[in-house]
Amino acid sequence: MKNMKVNVRMILNIGIILLLSVITIVVAESASITAQNSYSEAINRDMNSALRLMQVRANVNDAGRQLRDMVLTGYDAATSAAIDNNVTIIEDSLQGLIDSYPLDDGGAASYKQAVDNWRSVASTIRQEIQAGRLNEAEEQLINECTPALNSLRDTGMTLNTTLNNLIDESTASAERTSSIALYICIGMTIFSVIVALLLATSLIKDITLPLNEAEEAMVAMSKGNLEHETNYQSTNEFGKMVDAVRTSQSVLKNAVSDISRVMAEMASGNYDVQLRAEFPGDLAPIESSIDELISHMEDTIRQIMEAAEQVAAGAEQVSIGAQSLAQSSTEQASSAEELTTSVSEVAESAKANAEAAEGSRRDSHAAGAELDACSAHMKDMVSAMEDISKSSEEISKIIATIENIAFQTNILALNAAVEAARAGSAGKGFAVVADEVRNLATKSDEAAKATKGLIDGSLATVNRGASIVEQVSSSLDKAMQLAGKAVDGMGTIADAVEKESTAIAQITDQVDQISAVVQTNSATSEESAAASEELASQAALMRQVMSGFRVRQSGSRGAAPAPAPQPDYSAPVSSTDKY
Repeated sequence: MKNMKVNVRMILNIGIILLLSVITIVVAESASITAQNSYSEAINRDMNSALRLMQVRANVNDAGRQLRDMVLTGYDAATSAAIDNNVTIIEDSLQGLIDSYPLDDGGAASYKQAVDNWRSVASTIRQEIQAGRLNEAEEQLINECTPALNSLRDTGMTLNTTLNNLIDESTASAERTSSIALYICIGMTIFSVIVALLLATSLIKDITLPLNEAEEAMVAMSKGNLEHETNYQSTNEFGKMVDAVRTSQSVLKNAVSDISRVMAEMASGNYDVQLRAEFPGDLAPIESSIDELISHMEDTIRQIMEAAEQVAAGAEQVSIGAQSLAQSSTEQASSAEELTTSVSEVAESAKANAEAAEGSRRDSHAAGAELDACSAHMKDMVSAMEDISKSSEEISKIIATIENIAFQTNILALNAAVEAARAGSAGKGFAVVADEVRNLATKSDEAAKATKGLIDGSLATVNRGASIVEQVSSSLDKAMQLAGKAVDGMGTIADAVEKESTAIAQITDQVDQISAVVQTNSATSEESAAASEELASQAALMRQVMSGFRVRQSGSRGAAPAPAPQPDYSAPVSSTDKY
């Protein structure tokens, strides 16, 4: 079963377990049916006979008691009917007892004979009672009925003992059958469990064994050990898995060994090497990367060799150029110092101009503030003139009211004079008063007109003053606008002078930096002259070091290397099966 497919083997094991389970269930069901039949037989046959016997005995006792009562008290139709009812039940029960009695020992027939004897005696006694012969009935009850009942009782007890023994035997037999069925079920269950455990143990062993070997091999591979042996052999899935692990070990071992050989050659300075092992699948990029590394290193070393020759040739030219550069740098440093001095003077002048422009901007801001204050006062005065004009208009309205009052007073005075004239001599005093009122109204009208003329003149003067104030306010607004433009112009000039000063300061800093750079270049050029000599000696040393590397000739770049034995990627096959 070792070479059997895992899924087929699992299906086979499950089938065996299911078959054993079905057999166990069938055996248990058969035993249960047998035990049930035994119990049913005991209940339907033996116990039914016992129940019939008990019913006959009970009804016989009941009928005997009723018969005795009739002997003592005389005939009673109800009691006689009850006796007939009991006799009918006794007959039915007795027939059921005979039908269900399980033995052929004559016990049921003997009991029936005893019942019939009692029934015959009881019938005779009932006839005597019904005829009124109670004494004869009593003698028959004592001499015949009581012995018949005793015989019936003894026969019933014997029959009851026989039935009880039979019931006990049937019950014991049913219990034995149930126990045997239970033991068989337990045995089949234990057997099924043992078989299932054996199958599971065998299956688990055949599964875990190759998995453990594969796990150990993979763990060893993860730790860098490619020499771990795997000996499991099979044609199922796990055998193929272990074969794949062995193949992986072989492929990786050959690849690592070949890479180690190439790297050792490269470490010793020999780049005229090439990989020989096979790198299948995802290992192919490693082969390509190492080939490219070798190619790039060859190109790099070759270029370094050529560069060493060129560096040695150019070191002398660098030295000559450095000397010339040192002399030029010294002259540039002198010119930079003179330029720095001139730029410093221009910077001082620009700084003074900037300070003067800043002062002018502050003065123009102060003048603008004063103009703003004058404009505010002028607006207040215009507002006051408007209030005066409004007050004059109100006074004109009051004067008009006074004129109207004077006119009405004059009319009243005329009316009073007319009435006084009508009154004659009696109205002379009233006429004098009316004349005085008319004179007063006339004077009030004249005063009102004079006041109105003055107020109209004042109002015209106020309007003319308000017009002049508006013109002055407009002139101040224009002057303020011109002053604002002047202030903005001064601010622009000040900003421009400040920017000019900043720019000159930056130029000064840059000139200082140029001077420092020129000084540095002068020193650097001298150092370059010394470094060029050192460079020449280092170029000679590098030429000597590069001579220790060996690379392929440029014409043999694409030539194939000497053939090497190919590694064996087939999984090792053991001649014996350890498992």
